[in-house]
Amino acid sequence: MERVKLNNNKRNILNLLAEFKYPAPVPDDDIKDFLELEDIGFVSHLKLDQGSLNKLYGPQITDAGRRYLTENPKLMNPKCKVDWKWLVGTIVTGLGIIATVWAALR
Repeated sequence: MERVKLNNNKRNILNLLAEFKYPAPVPDDDIKDFLELEDIGFVSHLKLDQGSLNKLYGPQITDAGRRYLTENPKLMNPKCKVDWKWLVGTIVTGLGIIATVWAALR
């Protein structure tokens, strides 16, 4: 599974849900991060038709969230991948141009 960039609060939510220690309903401070995790597919909650209630009840971690925790237990963010071929090629080309201009001016 590909790594996903998570902030500290999202990591905390996933860890607490995995340990069955997350409060229900979802605290107001966590709703935005919880819904973002739900969009990714790592968490879910009960869908209640209570009109204008602004609470998320029954928070739980999904199978995808458990799998992600299994593969990435420290919840490390993805690292920037460097295209080494492009980087080395660009440096060599730049040095070649500098050497050519330097030789022409001598």
